[in-house]
Amino acid sequence: MTNYGNVNITGPITVTDSILGTVNMTSGDLIPGQSVIGTANYTITQADLDAGSVTNAAYATGTFGNNTITSNTDNATVTAVHCPCAFPALIIGKSASPTIYSTVGQIITYTYNVTNYGNVNITGPITVTDSILGTVNMTSGDLIPGQSVIGTANYTITQADLDAGSVTNAAYATGTFGNNTTTSNTDNATVTAVQGPSEFPVLIIGKSASPTIYSTVGQIITYTYNVTNYGNVNITGPITVTDSILGTVNMTSGDLIPGQSITGTANYTITQADLDAGSVTNAAYATGTFGNNTITSNTDNVTVTAIQYPDYTIDKTVIGIESQLYSTSNLFEGKVTAPGDIINYQINVTNTGNVNLTNVILNDSLITLTGPTESLNADGVLEVGETWTYTGAYTVTLEEIIINLRGDGFINNTATVDCDQLGPESDSVKVPIELSSGGDTGGDTGGDTGDVPIEVPDCIIEKIVTDVAGNGPAGTVTEAGDTICYLITVTNTGNVHLTNVIVTDSLIESINGPSESLISDGVLEIRETWVYTGIYTATQADIDCNCEGDRFIENTATVASDQLGPRSDSVEVPIEEIRDYCIYKSIIGVDQAGDCILNEPGDIIEYQIVVTNSGNTDLSGVSVSDPMITLTGPAGDDIDPGVLNPGEVWKFCGNYMVTEEDINSNVGGDGYIVNTATVSCNELPVETCSIKQPVAQKMDLCIYKSIIGVDNAGDCIINKPGDIIEYQVAVKNEGRVDLTGISVSDPMITLTGPAGDDIDPGVLNPGETWKFCGNYTVTQADITNNGGGDGFIDNTATVSCNELPDESSSVKQLIVLSSADSDSSSDTRSTQHGSGGSGGTGSASVISESSKNIEVNENIEKEAVTEIQTEPDTEDVGQNTGNISVNVEEETKQEENAKAPGFEVVYGTLGLLAIYMCKRRQ
Repeated sequence: MTNYGNVNITGPITVTDSILGTVNMTSGDLIPGQSVIGTANYTITQADLDAGSVTNAAYATGTFGNNTITSNTDNATVTAVHCPCAFPALIIGKSASPTIYSTVGQIITYTYNVTNYGNVNITGPITVTDSILGTVNMTSGDLIPGQSVIGTANYTITQADLDAGSVTNAAYATGTFGNNTTTSNTDNATVTAVQGPSEFPVLIIGKSASPTIYSTVGQIITYTYNVTNYGNVNITGPITVTDSILGTVNMTSGDLIPGQSITGTANYTITQADLDAGSVTNAAYATGTFGNNTITSNTDNVTVTAIQYPDYTIDKTVIGIESQLYSTSNLFEGKVTAPGDIINYQINVTNTGNVNLTNVILNDSLITLTGPTESLNADGVLEVGETWTYTGAYTVTLEEIIINLRGDGFINNTATVDCDQLGPESDSVKVPIELSSGGDTGGDTGGDTGDVPIEVPDCIIEKIVTDVAGNGPAGTVTEAGDTICYLITVTNTGNVHLTNVIVTDSLIESINGPSESLISDGVLEIRETWVYTGIYTATQADIDCNCEGDRFIENTATVASDQLGPRSDSVEVPIEEIRDYCIYKSIIGVDQAGDCILNEPGDIIEYQIVVTNSGNTDLSGVSVSDPMITLTGPAGDDIDPGVLNPGEVWKFCGNYMVTEEDINSNVGGDGYIVNTATVSCNELPVETCSIKQPVAQKMDLCIYKSIIGVDNAGDCIINKPGDIIEYQVAVKNEGRVDLTGISVSDPMITLTGPAGDDIDPGVLNPGETWKFCGNYTVTQADITNNGGGDGFIDNTATVSCNELPDESSSVKQLIVLSSADSDSSSDTRSTQHGSGGSGGTGSASVISESSKNIEVNENIEKEAVTEIQTEPDTEDVGQNTGNISVNVEEETKQEENAKAPGFEVVYGTLGLLAIYMCKRRQ
């Protein structure tokens, strides 16, 4: 706290805190301008967390003479952070100094400020990772919540930085919470190059102020100027600073070499105008000389801010009462005794703050004021320390006496002051009413027994709520049918009896009563009270109308009598407005006309949407929208067409037809058709409801491998190393969904292709076939090993994709051995397909295919038949002809036993032809 006055404040100086009570600041005195600081601790409770914040108010007190000096009241609020668990959080702030550079080797200092903004300790070491400077160690210790740590790192400017025109780097901080690394935000800082010719003079000025705030006239602000030669040549002195407020400040008469800085200061004294303005901003630039030219720096601005304490006090007093019952004028008895008494008031408004106050306006609830009389300057501005004085008089009326006797027995008068800088402040004064006679009022006679009595008929009516819907007097109306129980009392507060007393009620048709407290004679005697009761049942109209108004059911009771006009009292019962609705969307049918599964374009999903008014007020402008379907309805709008009444349920229906795109795209990738319905109305925000329906996709992939050429450049037989087998691999999408990531592999050959990828490159579309080709060169090992012992060269191709498991297809190519090769290999197939001696041996290989069917039109002839190859003997055709016939007969019997009709005929015939052709060539 600070003594902003011009006299000593005598101690002890204490602070009264609304939560913590009295805090002793100092037992000594505070001289003008002196401050004292003290602290007090408060422990947070669960109630504070539940409340969401803690607000307390504090004011200071001291003594001046015999008077207690009380400060303004200052409030402070701390806010709860509601979090169901611990949360670690680091925040980094980064700055660079200087912010410009002009020479190679110049040092840029980066400052990092890392703060723990979480609610748990962050375990060290706390480090900063800088995109240019690498790791900067901030501290090896921990950071408690709210704690900050500051570190710096330097960077040296290079020629590349000058050429680039700027240097930007990013930094983030890390620490540890538990087993996890806590990472802050990333903060960037950019410094800019001052680029120029080989000789360029540059001055840069930086300006700061201390202190950066001010609060009193005469306070000194010290401005510090830092002028640096950022060029590459000497700047000749004198070096001066031109300040927009302070004028010329001489920095040095000497020169500034490149990179050299000079610092100077100048003082400024705060004026009342500065306090009124709220801030002081000035600009400064530096000048020097290079050759015959004046070098002028940038202009730097700095603003210091006023701590404005606009404040005033208002003090209203009674300075005299002119009685109508006493002969002495201006006799101050301190009370009103009869109508016509004149009360004289004086009101003082004093500026107790530190800024001048403008547009000061004073209003009084009873009187017309004269003034103000200004204590300092008659300029219409309430200067600091100035007092304005107003006066006024009020003549008491009989009505005022009656009204206030019915109340607290005082004439209350309030004056309120307002201005541009502050809100209204008020002060009130009370003058007691004591009638000069009339023993029934219990007043003082005022010492004159000859005074004439005054008849004052008066009564008060009071209406209260005793119960609302069975929840007591503090209950609320929530729905139509809730009952409100009222109690009405009428009391004669005057000094005459009241006759023909009638009580009416604005809502209750039949009032029970009265119950008379003194005599049941139909006369409301002096000080007697009559009691009435009544019940009102709330309607839906009450809820609808008053929820649109002030949200209360207002009820007024009025009493009238022969002696008095109507007197009323009202009471309000709050309506708890419950505006709420809900939307629920469901599927009531899936492909009902088909297989009840979403797997084909054209399948139908049947939706139903239900909207319910779950509140207690009507909802208008209800609209339901669905971006995918056309809705029919609502069904159930039976009470007020177009209005969703409380408890009412509206139903809407609509169908969605599955598209080819839904099937192909797997409905966006997640396999579900997602549909959202939205309801809106005039009274509430929109609500949505979504529902998902899975789509059963048909995905299928097959591979087919075939031989499309056998030693085509030679004898068309695989019987020696170097023979070429030509392969073709066909891959087909037989499903309804695009397949991606297609890859075909063959361990024996290098494939080329695909051919046929014509629709979406890289995507195997439904029905699309890709073809790959590759050749295999037979090796000596293949001949020597007889294909691994079974007489065939086996080859397998495998296809894979992102959506399905791998598929494979294999094919076998027969190796035809010579007689020597046949004997050495002990080929069991020789005994199966030939007599083994003089005859030629015929053998065949059957191309295997994927378990799925595939159609490849170009190769259908080659792929549909069984590949058969034979190796001829050196015997003549005639001899072999007989052997072949025998072999054919033997093969026929064997194949019949194997139940493979047709194979032996093809095999035998092709074997015969192969031997015949071979003999012809010999």
